[in-house]
Amino acid sequence: MPVSQKIIALYDKSSVCVYQAFGKEIAEEAMKKQFLGERFFLDRLSWIKPSFAWMLYRSAYASKPGQERILRIFISHTHFYQMLAQAIPTTQNNNLFSSGKEWRKKLQQSDVRYQWDPDRNGRLDKISRKAIQLGLEGETLRNYARKWILRIEDVTHIAKKVECTPEYLNFWPDEREYSVDSLITRNLQIK
Repeated sequence: MPVSQKIIALYDKSSVCVYQAFGKEIAEEAMKKQFLGERFFLDRLSWIKPSFAWMLYRSAYASKPGQERILRIFISHTHFYQMLAQAIPTTQNNNLFSSGKEWRKKLQQSDVRYQWDPDRNGRLDKISRKAIQLGLEGETLRNYARKWILRIEDVTHIAKKVECTPEYLNFWPDEREYSVDSLITRNLQIK
């Protein structure tokens, strides 16, 4: 069965949700301030994930050191789209770049990179779809962390329910395919 690459996310008319996992101090400051505050490092690449299942997998249901709290972060469609539009793949792709040199140059010029990883279900089993992750740095990361966040929710309790409840779909976010234009579809290799 062919593996699809689609952006699957929780969203409504005003916002799109992405997930990040943090240690207690960063998460508590973020919940209090409703943005990523001083404890959040702006000088390194930071990954956001629209897929809740991929976040559960990456953090082992919020149990890995420094990832004990999972935050659902709401941003506007405009800012999410802006990130997608400037995203460059983490590995060279001959369908997008004429050479490794061209790819490295584009990667150095962009604040956003992306990669596709096997998506998961609530039991963390691989499914026949890949999930996108976006790595942010530079001005884009600063804007995301301090200006673009509309709201933050701590969803660690949902991660714990999903981990230990056979009926985990009762707690699952209503994620669905996120549509983008043909240029972004091509650049992100959505299929």
